[in-house]
Amino acid sequence: MGAACLILTSLVIVLGQTIRHHRNAERQLYAAGADMSRRLATASDHIILASLTRLELLSHSDMLREENLAGFSDELRKAQGNIGNWFLLFDRNGRVFINTLRPFGDPSIPSLKTENPEVRNAVEAIIERKHAKIDRLRHAPLAGIEAVLTTQPLATGNGTRLGLLEAIPQSAFISRLPDIQLPSGWLGATMDDWGSIVASKRGSEMAEVGTAQLRDILNATTDQRDGHLVLKRTAFRIQELVFQRSEVTHWISFVIVDRYHPSAIIAALTLGLVLIGMALLYFIDFSLIKLRRNLTTPLGTLQAALHHSLHRQRSSEEDLRAFWSHSADGLFIAARRPEGAVIEMANKALLRMVQPEGIKIQHLSLDTMDAAHAAFLHTCLSKIPPPGDTIQFRHVIGSRAPKLSYDVHLTTVVGHHLQDGTKIFGTVRDVTEAARIRRYLRKIGSLLLSAQDAERRRIARDLHDSTAQIFSGADMFLSRICSADADSAQRLQDARELIAQGQQEIRTLSYLLHPPLLDELGIIAALEWHINRLRRQTGTSIRLISYGDFAAAELPSDCELALFRVSQEALSNAIRHAACTEIRVTLELEGNHVVLTVEDNGRGISTPSREVTSSDQLVEFGVGVYGMSERLRHLDGELLIFPAEPRGTCVRAILPLPLIKPAV
Repeated sequence: MGAACLILTSLVIVLGQTIRHHRNAERQLYAAGADMSRRLATASDHIILASLTRLELLSHSDMLREENLAGFSDELRKAQGNIGNWFLLFDRNGRVFINTLRPFGDPSIPSLKTENPEVRNAVEAIIERKHAKIDRLRHAPLAGIEAVLTTQPLATGNGTRLGLLEAIPQSAFISRLPDIQLPSGWLGATMDDWGSIVASKRGSEMAEVGTAQLRDILNATTDQRDGHLVLKRTAFRIQELVFQRSEVTHWISFVIVDRYHPSAIIAALTLGLVLIGMALLYFIDFSLIKLRRNLTTPLGTLQAALHHSLHRQRSSEEDLRAFWSHSADGLFIAARRPEGAVIEMANKALLRMVQPEGIKIQHLSLDTMDAAHAAFLHTCLSKIPPPGDTIQFRHVIGSRAPKLSYDVHLTTVVGHHLQDGTKIFGTVRDVTEAARIRRYLRKIGSLLLSAQDAERRRIARDLHDSTAQIFSGADMFLSRICSADADSAQRLQDARELIAQGQQEIRTLSYLLHPPLLDELGIIAALEWHINRLRRQTGTSIRLISYGDFAAAELPSDCELALFRVSQEALSNAIRHAACTEIRVTLELEGNHVVLTVEDNGRGISTPSREVTSSDQLVEFGVGVYGMSERLRHLDGELLIFPAEPRGTCVRAILPLPLIKPAV
């Protein structure tokens, strides 16, 4: 019995709350309808006011006062927007001077039909009226569309009275409506003084509203600025109209709201509440018993899951704490503050990196470290990447050995789960030893290249001075005994030819190992000899172009040798791999730099312009190209490879020459 009274009391309370809620919803509905109708009126007013403003400005045109109709036509065309409007300029006799739908001066522009009394009176009223007129054009023959027109009387410099008409297509008013979102089941429209729809939202549904109903709406809203009225009422539904009259055009903007009848809603809700109460009374005992029986099992499962989650959280925190404490890399977390980024946490590895020698610090403080490490941390905090990005860079402390090198990775993370919203996570790795080993390996590579060039020079000299002379002596001895019998003479002649061939091959090998012209006459002569030899062997067209006085510049021998080896390898690659027919070799002096360019017209490469700098590019470019890059890098030079225009490949070597002597 007590449960029944409780449910009955609850039903009465719910019903009262429902009625109160429905009344509030009805007031909100009227307010929303008034707001929608006001927005519909504002959309039309915006277009009409813009048109009136244009006409007012055009009425004061200097071109019109000077009766320069061609110039005034240009001004009218410039005043046309992108809404499809157009202008007509006419006199009281209906003669049209300007129609922006046609070129100025077109003799086929039709005049207004002033023989129609209604048209003649309208034209006379427009020209004599001292203010702009807003009217409805039922059908615009010039455009073939429904339009709204605004007019303005004008006067030229000599007092001639004219009329200016701007026709605005109905589509311009409709285009302003997509921004207005009506609730489902609502219809919205703007209606002129004659009961015609200027623009409507959901036009296909609005077309079902008949002309008679629109006329009734027009009559019912006469002399009223705003309000609402009932259009149709049935047992279950009610159709209401909420309207707003524009103070600019006096048009009616309205919203038709189709909703359920309040009495039907209250009756249906009451019946539903009664049925729900009866069902609750029937199942309440059974539900309570079942709930009591099954409540203990989920609580036990929830408690076990919570315990497991807490255990995993503690384990993850311990793992993270161990990683933070025992990481060999320096780790820190910084926060973005108004005065700048501030390091909030740092692990032991970072403290060991930046602490002064012999002093152990427990907390990171820029005041307790030397100026170099303090500047290093300032640099890290000044290079904060944008949110979500990661940057990396290398920082070197010290200008002379021993230098300290650090690789730094910075990541900015933004999230609501963070306490301050934005955090900067940094990793600092001490790569001093790796950098020292890399410099040592580079020095060894330089020594190996120097030893290789010296060995080539020695072998070339030995081949030229010793082995070639031995062949020459053998050839002289054979020439003395060639006067024997004919058979022996022929064999000796064959032997002499073989010896001459061996001499030529040894001489060529000696020049390739180390061309003596490089030491005797310089880089230009050595390149000319090498290019001439390749031209004879391959038939490829190869040109050498030089800019600058290389003889007066006196390039260092190691620079000349590096340029010769780079050109040797680049020419070999172009002939073997590029399938080219022409190669151009350019050598030029540019200030304190010498630039070697080898360009072919072969098949080219697909990669963009880039510098060959690391051993990781061995797979992409090959050992030969990497060898060229290393040879130049030992002299602080650089090697660039990029596609040539219009086709082919361009290899460019740039060497700095700080000790170069200027040409006289």
